[in-house]
Amino acid sequence: MPEQTPDQVFDAFRHSTLVGDDRWQQLLTEKVTFIGPLSVATGRAQFIENRAPFYASVRGGELHRRVVDGHTVITQVTVRIAAPGGGELPLDICEWYKIRDGKVAALQVYYDTAALRTQMEAERRHES
Repeated sequence: MPEQTPDQVFDAFRHSTLVGDDRWQQLLTEKVTFIGPLSVATGRAQFIENRAPFYASVRGGELHRRVVDGHTVITQVTVRIAAPGGGELPLDICEWYKIRDGKVAALQVYYDTAALRTQMEAERRHES
């Protein structure tokens, strides 16, 4: 069976995180790295431990842009995550995936932590 393209690997990874299954875990290399504004992870086990709670909170999302350049997939997405009070919060994210041998070898994400904090505080005030 031919190896999946970086675009296909991204699609499978994204689909898994949106539907809430754990197939995304099988799409990681053993030495995968994650860098985000609030955490970092090195290695498959640490990546899963770090990202599983976030992916479990995902309620949906929209892909605004995708650029594929060789083994790199760059996206601009809005993800809806579960809010503490039961609602949903939108989170605008820019993601950089490095795909190697049909798996995610690195993921770097960027988002506005101040905007997220403001949304979370507003949600907490709303539920009080």
